[in-house]
Amino acid sequence: MKRFTVNPMATLEYDWWWGKRVNDNIPISSQENTRPIEEHLQ
Repeated sequence: MKRFTVNPMATLEYDWWWGKRVNDNIPISSQENTRPIEEHLQ
């Protein structure tokens, strides 16, 4: 079972990646409001 152990950083990165994928699936009309924020973070 040890090989299934995930360290906290990997979990945080996965949560961020999954959240990013969910945001990518938002309709374009909703993305228009979030895009400036994403560009600011980059």
